[in-house]
Amino acid sequence: MAPDLDKALTLIDTAHKEDPNKVEVNGGTIPYEFHYAEMMIKYLTLHTPDANPLLVTAARAQHFRRWEVPRDSYPRTKAGYFAWRTFLKKRQAEQVKEICLHCSYSEDEASKVAALIAKEELKKGEGKGDADAQVIEDVACLVFLDDQFDQFEKGHDEEKIVSILQKTWVKMGKRGQELALKMDLSERAKELSPTFEPSPLHISSPTPVQPDLASQTSSNGKVQSRAERSVTMDKDHNLTAWWTSDDAQPNES
Repeated sequence: MAPDLDKALTLIDTAHKEDPNKVEVNGGTIPYEFHYAEMMIKYLTLHTPDANPLLVTAARAQHFRRWEVPRDSYPRTKAGYFAWRTFLKKRQAEQVKEICLHCSYSEDEASKVAALIAKEELKKGEGKGDADAQVIEDVACLVFLDDQFDQFEKGHDEEKIVSILQKTWVKMGKRGQELALKMDLSERAKELSPTFEPSPLHISSPTPVQPDLASQTSSNGKVQSRAERSVTMDKDHNLTAWWTSDDAQPNES
């Protein structure tokens, strides 16, 4: 029996919409995790238009119920940060696996989705780890650059910003880097990162995987810049969203 992707995404989105943290998008207010899930699917569609159902599920559920475990529930130290992230990945993977099993995914398919969410098969370097895991990492990095970097750079010095840009770049595979070069990055990001071209191009979005993608694109099909969206999040949620992998952590001693 084939996975019931529509049912799984509906259950995942139902949970996302319970997030009390809100974000303003196109003049409306929606739960932040639902917004993040839409951004993940938007960039997954750009990155891998023919993504299989397991990739789509993992991308949609990347931050599943993350708001229920705020950053302050762990010590504000580097060790506390890593413990928080490790717990979140395991918890999210287990919860989404149960949804998958409830939606006609086989044990192997559900386990694959869980592994993608937990980043179990992710290894640095093009072609060194699981290809699907690299796709999810690329997409998460692209969402960070598009949707979260402007907020991040406001509170950090140049050295920290350059460090995060460099780490984000090396975590991406070739396809992710190609898309990053076409992004409408902020002027400061372009100045501080020689990796990105000075004259960004808009990315035309192909046919969406899910209807929700329409809310993230303009009428001419182009990816909207951050200037076209107004995002407001609380402090804990900013910390949750900023760091796209275990290699990028806050300055916590």
